[in-house]
Amino acid sequence: MNKALSIIIPVYNNLKGLQQTVADIRKSEMELMYEIIVCNDGANRQISDWLADSGLKEVAIEHRKGSYFARNRGIEVAKSEVLLFVDADTIVQPGWFELVAEKWERNDYLAFDINLKIKPTDSWLKQYSAFSEFQCHSYWSKNHFGPTAFLMVKKRIFTETGLFDESLASGGDLELGNRCWHAGFKMTFIENSHIYHLPRSLWAKYKKQVRVYQGIKMLGKKFPNRLMQLPEISFLALFKSPLKILYTLYHFKNLSAYTKGKWSAASTISAEFIHQVVHAIALAKVLTTNKKHFD
Repeated sequence: MNKALSIIIPVYNNLKGLQQTVADIRKSEMELMYEIIVCNDGANRQISDWLADSGLKEVAIEHRKGSYFARNRGIEVAKSEVLLFVDADTIVQPGWFELVAEKWERNDYLAFDINLKIKPTDSWLKQYSAFSEFQCHSYWSKNHFGPTAFLMVKKRIFTETGLFDESLASGGDLELGNRCWHAGFKMTFIENSHIYHLPRSLWAKYKKQVRVYQGIKMLGKKFPNRLMQLPEISFLALFKSPLKILYTLYHFKNLSAYTKGKWSAASTISAEFIHQVVHAIALAKVLTTNKKHFD
């Protein structure tokens, strides 16, 4: 494997999450030299001060430009030919590097399964997130990509095909992976029990889903001829959304298998119902937002 690694962490006003992720990375047993590049989107002063005290490289972005813009600025200053993208709130446990060391020489793109870190004290809706968030196997099988929450790629991918699409509100990781797949780069998906993300609250799920639907809408417009399996973003899809809730009620047996029998019928159906409502409200928000927002 190459002897150096550039770890790029975009962050927006999340000093606590950044500190935890950096601490986790420093505990990793990596048999190579590495640099940590923090892309401070919005140039948060507290983050800048902490980075200076910690001796970490900062790319300060004066006005918030979004995570893909931030990652691109990190790519431009990275010294290594191997890049690891990590979100500022990703939990990285020791042992992950051993999974990479044997596969990196033969691949240009490594996608990782992202697990949910569920605590006993989490609300029942957050606990249900373990069955509904970060469906990485589905991402990989349908569109050949892994989330940028933890993604390892060789720099030559960006040199040969271009950087992340900064115009996208969300879905830049999908577009990059799909682009690499069509370009013929060697790619693989890594199952693991080392990379985790905290579950989101309902409000955070709503805001995330709005960005996701915005990104999907943009992807459909920008790449109409690209082979991507994207959800339908239309008023017809919104009209159909109550049918998904009815589907949940009539197919509890399948849903119970999905949750491996850990939840009662009432709890499972209630949690799924609420998640579907959140998705429907987010979709309605995107469809009723001024068209210029997406162009």
